[in-house]
Amino acid sequence: MFKRDTLINSINGKTDSQYSLFKMFPIHFHKGECTRGVILSVTFALLLCFAISLEADMVYGRVYGAEGKFKGGDKITLTNKEDETPYNVETDKYKRYSIFLPPGIYEVKFVKDNETWTAEIRSVTEPLRQDIYLKKAR
Repeated sequence: MFKRDTLINSINGKTDSQYSLFKMFPIHFHKGECTRGVILSVTFALLLCFAISLEADMVYGRVYGAEGKFKGGDKITLTNKEDETPYNVETDKYKRYSIFLPPGIYEVKFVKDNETWTAEIRSVTEPLRQDIYLKKAR
């Protein structure tokens, strides 16, 4: 554990019981230890960042198929097969797409001129290239 006077003196040469690093985030010291709130706040923030990074990651690739009807700029819908959450994404002029998705298996759907094409992709906890090969739905 840090002694209050030692830590404060090493920061700014003063022996206050309070030091404001950025004037917006005061850090309080009590007889030899940091405030538990500061430690808990930092720990919670780190855990939250770690949890978010495990939940979703980027899926990217290019869209092929649809018998020439799929053009750059067209939209596709990705639906999570487990909870049926839909995600819409628009491709660029080269038919490329990228989207952050929670891990799972997704049905890809493209509809144009009353015709439907589908495919399936998978999302995992790291960036993954998934080219989409659309096939006419039956």
